[in-house]
Amino acid sequence: MQTIAWLLLLSAWAFGQSPDEELQQLLQKLDEGESAEHMTINLGDINFGTGTADLETSAKSYLNKVAKLLNQASNMDLLIKGHADNTGSSKVNERLSADRAKAVRNHLMALGIDAKRLTAKGFGSTMSIADNNSAAGRAKNRRVELEILRNEKVETLQDVIVLRNGERIGAMIARYDNDQITYRQFSESAEKQISTKQVDRIIFSDGRVVYFNEQKEEEQPVAQQKPKSNFNPFAESAAFHSGQFIIGMGIGIHNDVGIKRNDNKLTLLPVWMTLELPLKYNIGVGLSGGAMLWEPKPEEGVNFSYYTISPTLAYHFNLGSKIDLYTGVAATGRRIMLHAEYGGEQVSLAKNKVDVGAFVGLRYYFLQALGVCAEFGNNNVACARLGLSLRFGR
Repeated sequence: MQTIAWLLLLSAWAFGQSPDEELQQLLQKLDEGESAEHMTINLGDINFGTGTADLETSAKSYLNKVAKLLNQASNMDLLIKGHADNTGSSKVNERLSADRAKAVRNHLMALGIDAKRLTAKGFGSTMSIADNNSAAGRAKNRRVELEILRNEKVETLQDVIVLRNGERIGAMIARYDNDQITYRQFSESAEKQISTKQVDRIIFSDGRVVYFNEQKEEEQPVAQQKPKSNFNPFAESAAFHSGQFIIGMGIGIHNDVGIKRNDNKLTLLPVWMTLELPLKYNIGVGLSGGAMLWEPKPEEGVNFSYYTISPTLAYHFNLGSKIDLYTGVAATGRRIMLHAEYGGEQVSLAKNKVDVGAFVGLRYYFLQALGVCAEFGNNNVACARLGLSLRFGR
């Protein structure tokens, strides 16, 4: 329970950041050579009036800063996600949220950003971040979010200068020679210089690597480079991030209850299904459920049924774009029912239970949208589970 409380407080803190703070966090990541791909800026100050897609003056002022960054960072594209409150029908909200995303896209285009770098999409009222029962909450839900995407022609958003002491500088390289590197960072427009005596290598956004030593520079193809490892399992996950949702389904294993044995008749294997959405920075919320039916002795008219449903909260580790390792907690509601015929009378008994348990899982995606998964934990109809995983979104 302490883990749940800690994760909820962390999420609440993250959602409380202003757009300017989130933009500064993005710039800091870029300047330090970290991956900012799929980072989302929640434009809390870019709100709309009920039923409108008109940008407010404060919104245009903030988008000018975003346009300046996009002009500096030519490798960066945007997915513009529009949202609505629950006023009106789902069809109207979907159209309205799309119009709001397009309003932001049109404003950025008017500031000189290439339309090919901007994708606008509406999500209706399906992803609220505040209570729609209050005017203040509905105002927050009438919003736009910007998800950072990488241009498909490059491998990273920025060039990275790796110093001999292991530090990294994210930058845009203007020029370099044997003695000096000239570059600009994202947080300021002034050019900077650094001596190559301090530099081990430059990793360009297109994958090229240039190594330096005190005598000369040597350019090597990516296949021959041996960079220092900067693996970090707690960095932003590449396999589970904002803009996606996951559907999993499969069967339970290692559960004696309901398995056909002697004269027992198996009616339905333990089956399960789960849905999960990213909440904020590697944290996901979801809902899983399962069912199982069996008849220990069919000739006696006895049958059992077992159902579970669990809201879940999980943390996903960064192991690359194909491997999604996660662990979390769930509050599981269980219902077990017995139906029997005794002495010509029908007897029905039921037991309900709620418990809290932990789980761990692993998904491997051999395609962008399709993978296999395995889970273990006390949060479904079987402790061990195998199945398929479907990943939707970018």
